[in-house]
Amino acid sequence: MRTDFKEKKRVPIDSLLLDEKNPRFGFAKDQESCLSRMLALGDTFFALARDIAESGLTIEPIILQKMGTKYVVRDGNRRIAALKLLNRPYLCEDKSHRDRFTKYAQTAERAGNILTALDCMVGTEDEAINAYIWRVHTGENGGVGRRGRSEERRVGKECSQ
Repeated sequence: MRTDFKEKKRVPIDSLLLDEKNPRFGFAKDQESCLSRMLALGDTFFALARDIAESGLTIEPIILQKMGTKYVVRDGNRRIAALKLLNRPYLCEDKSHRDRFTKYAQTAERAGNILTALDCMVGTEDEAINAYIWRVHTGENGGVGRRGRSEERRVGKECSQ
C-alpha cells in the first residue's frame, strides 16, 4: 500500500483541484460547485475550518492523484476546501459565509496557520488510491481501519480506569 504512493510533493493549494467525482459529497460540475457542496455541509465544515485557523492543519496526509499535469485531491477534500477559502474568502458567494471565512482567515493569519502550499502524497493508480480511501473511511473493519469516535472514547475510558 505505502509503496503505491512513491511521490511526496509540495503543491500550491491554489493549483489543487477538488474531486468533482467525490462519492461522499455528490458529483459536482466544476470547482465552484465543489466549494458550494462543502459549504452546504454546514456546521461540521465550519468547525473544521475554524479548527484549521486556530490550530493548524492536522498531520493526516492529503492524497492526490496525478491526472496529466494536474493534481486532484482524492482524500482531504474538506481540508483543502477549507484552506482554499481561508486563503480566498471572497470565493464564498454567500455574504454570511464570506464574512465567517474572513474572520477565520484573520484568526489563521494571527496564529500563523495560513498555508499557501503543502506536502501531499501522490498516487497515480485508481486501485491503490481507492484501497487507501476504503481502509481509512469505512470504520474499524476488523482492526484494519480506524475506530469510530464512540469506540475510541469507550476504550479510552476503560484504559484510564
